[in-house]
Amino acid sequence: MDIKGKSRGLYNNIPEGGTLFSIDKIGLRIETKYINKSNIEQWKTSNSITILTFGETTQINIHAEFELWEEHLGKKCFDAICLLLLNGVFNIDFTFPFVQYFQRFFPIIIFNKSYYVFLLSNFFKVVEWEWAWDFLDYPLYSFLDVDTKGKNNFKKYKNSNYSKDGKVIRRIKERNGKPMSLSRGRQQSLINLYNKGEHIRSNRTITRAEIRQQGKYKKDLTFDFLDGTKEEAINKAIPILKKSVNKIIHPKAIELTDYWEKNASQDFIQIFSNKK
Repeated sequence: MDIKGKSRGLYNNIPEGGTLFSIDKIGLRIETKYINKSNIEQWKTSNSITILTFGETTQINIHAEFELWEEHLGKKCFDAICLLLLNGVFNIDFTFPFVQYFQRFFPIIIFNKSYYVFLLSNFFKVVEWEWAWDFLDYPLYSFLDVDTKGKNNFKKYKNSNYSKDGKVIRRIKERNGKPMSLSRGRQQSLINLYNKGEHIRSNRTITRAEIRQQGKYKKDLTFDFLDGTKEEAINKAIPILKKSVNKIIHPKAIELTDYWEKNASQDFIQIFSNKK
């Protein structure tokens, strides 16, 4: 079964008009010197864990599809790192101290999952996080009114609406005595709204709303988010996310209709509602 088929399967047990909240991606960064580059090819296009190298740093993305049954986010990320370790992704400079740390805390970890987070924090940094809400079986935006006055808050590309804070970050460098504009990276839009049902070729309408903390937004990410379930993580993040959303989206750009007020999860309402 391809990735789109697997994605469709995630929604089979959700009732009509139901919602699904997930953490679509957790990105951990480590120095590239600890990576065996010859052993990461299969992970560049994996569905559950992806590895991207950026010169001196490497980012390991743990996706929602990895260990769907594991509720504790720290344990889930720890299991992902162990899987990569067993597949030779890390060299001895990482493997030896990581295993030493684990053996030292093994008796405590069995009874206290917070130590998985502590262990990871000694070797990685949290640099990316994607929160996602899926709303099923209703026409796209039939209950979400996106600002239409001059498109001041969103830019549309294909079937997606992106907040306008996204951009390509550039730097100026001289070459042969002439200044040149070179790409330095990309700041993803904080908010993305799109028809996921169309994207995965589902026969159900699935409206997805994403908040993507990356680039300048990664400063708000802490390992504390990993210490618990996805529900505990979003409760910790609500004040941060609401503040970020309010900075880039006009309070009246997204108006939640009665459908949202009755059916959307409270965390979503608190972040996107213009009500105090």
